[in-house]
Amino acid sequence: MQTTTLFPDILFTGTLQVSANIHRKIISNIEELQQSGASTNTHFGWISNPDVPLKNNLSNLQMLVGRTFVDNIYKSFGKRSSKKINAVQPYIASIKPEHTYTFDVNPSYWYNGIIWLQTTDKGNSLYIENTTGKRYTTPWVFQPPTHIEEPAEYKYAFWPSYYSAGLTPNYSMIDTLMFNIGFTFTKDR
Repeated sequence: MQTTTLFPDILFTGTLQVSANIHRKIISNIEELQQSGASTNTHFGWISNPDVPLKNNLSNLQMLVGRTFVDNIYKSFGKRSSKKINAVQPYIASIKPEHTYTFDVNPSYWYNGIIWLQTTDKGNSLYIENTTGKRYTTPWVFQPPTHIEEPAEYKYAFWPSYYSAGLTPNYSMIDTLMFNIGFTFTKDR
């Protein structure tokens, strides 16, 4: 017998290794970002403007997240020298207790990514839903159409951007801080 996996979709998760000193600097940079006017208050908390470049430790975090994504992709799919992976429109979102957040399905992105920067075990979990036709044809006992990824500080999750995704309610007493980013790919020139 021979089996072949058709059209695999991969969710990448792991934890970034960040020292307590760097964590304090990242949180300080987030506070500066919010106070600089480069963020917007919302009903769920606040969100930074993805068109404003991140600075200092947040810029370094963006580079670390991009490198982590590329490493995961190369391990799973192999290196494709004719393609260039781009990390695009990074932003910070803060979700207040008892609030949720929904990620947009962006057809120009290949993958979406989040990193929990501040959370507890009762903070927002990532909720991914398969809204394709497979949802209705595959028995749930074999493959459920939803997936929940539990929160942890500096945990990352990268998922294909065509899946509907959001965050479950924040049942903790603190705001959940998240770094969000999209990934595209282009042909090398």
